[in-house]
Amino acid sequence: RGAYCYNFLDNVKHGNNVTIETLHRVLVHTMKAEGKLPKKLYLQLDNTSILLGGTNVTYEWTIDNGGSIPSSGADTNIVFTTPGTHTVTLRVCNTECGCKTVSQDIIVQELLANISFSPNQSCVGSTVSFTGSAEVLPDPPYSDPNVTSWTWNFGDPNSGANNTASGQSVSHSFTGPQTFYQITLIAAGVCGTDTTTKFIDLN
Repeated sequence: RGAYCYNFLDNVKHGNNVTIETLHRVLVHTMKAEGKLPKKLYLQLDNTSILLGGTNVTYEWTIDNGGSIPSSGADTNIVFTTPGTHTVTLRVCNTECGCKTVSQDIIVQELLANISFSPNQSCVGSTVSFTGSAEVLPDPPYSDPNVTSWTWNFGDPNSGANNTASGQSVSHSFTGPQTFYQITLIAAGVCGTDTTTKFIDLN
């Protein structure tokens, strides 16, 4: 579960663009990656190489030292589905100077939500208080989850409109007749959304 966002090591902590420059005789290579989408991280990799001469120029993108990414030319798109540090590499070649490679580490992070409640033991009909929390992992680098919405469902349809609530801290009185409920929280933040559940057993 979780949604993904990213950081660029050594360049920018938070943002959608990064540029790296290297010089190899008649070639200047720059690589820019941008984009963010919940649940999967979609990156558009834009090659902005400045060619100071040369013929038969080719471009090759790889991820984590794997196989070449199929692309239609200098630019390509990739999708990350797992958190952690991934290395994006661009290899540019021409006839006159051979090949030059530039790499960029990208940290793919995910938002993880959590539920806490009190009291730990309660009865049907009494009020239970719930609090949502969230974090962005992996950490470091630290990213503020910046949660903008908290949406709750208490799994208690007999309570009618009171079965749902919004806000980081909420409360609910369970109506029964059952004593076992599944609580669902959807948190939306800097890395998209995450859904988490917790069960509560009332006396």
